Amino acid sequence: MTLPTAILNISLFGSTSRNDDDLNSDLDVLVVVANGTGKTSPDVVVKFVQEEFGRAPSLSWYGMRKMAALFQSGDLFAWHLHLEAKTLAGTSLNALMGVPSDYTNALSDINDLRGITSRVEQSVTACGANAVFEMGILYVCARNIAMAASWRLAPRPSFGRYSPYDLPIPFPITHETYEIMLQCRMASQRGTRLPAVCAPQVLEVRRNILIWAKVVASEVAKVEATDEQIPTF
Repeated sequence: MTLPTAILNISLFGSTSRNDDDLNSDLDVLVVVANGTGKTSPDVVVKFVQEEFGRAPSLSWYGMRKMAALFQSGDLFAWHLHLEAKTLAGTSLNALMGVPSDYTNALSDINDLRGITSRVEQSVTACGANAVFEMGILYVCARNIAMAASWRLAPRPSFGRYSPYDLPIPFPITHETYEIMLQCRMASQRGTRLPAVCAPQVLEVRRNILIWAKVVASEVAKVEATDEQIPTF
């Protein structure tokens, strides 16, 4: 494929790059462009990806400066790209960016997400109609807490949708309820059918996630206090 000069890399990431995609999955494609090149039309990328995969992609555009900052700061997304992205066209990400710095924000990220989880109660109590949206928020919080914690607690970082089940700490939410949480997130993002959830159900899930997340944070803190080595994956 002949790329426009502004485009340096096109990479597949997310569930399709891991081969664990399903009907709920987006076709996540990263596009890295050179700095100072202005707006680049997505048409050539969309056409290329559609010809390759038979469906339209969800494109994430990054300039080199922004991507370099993510790799230099050890952002978890940079590690996701480094470990799982597959180059479709252009120079590979590894050649462009090298290896990300150590991810050092696991505990602070987990605690930030615990705060968001805690605030769900206020929103649901104020208006029961918020139940679907807030259940979707709980899905995101649980998934991202586990992603961050997996850096320290799992043999390999887990970036998938079911990351809470990949930790050595049991996740107190049944798979059936977790699927409802996922469908709530899909409904909020994509306008799909609204799942039948009520405020008490959301509050019960919130309570269980907070109990679990407290244990997760404690275990991550223990590891970080005793292990200063950069994980090798």
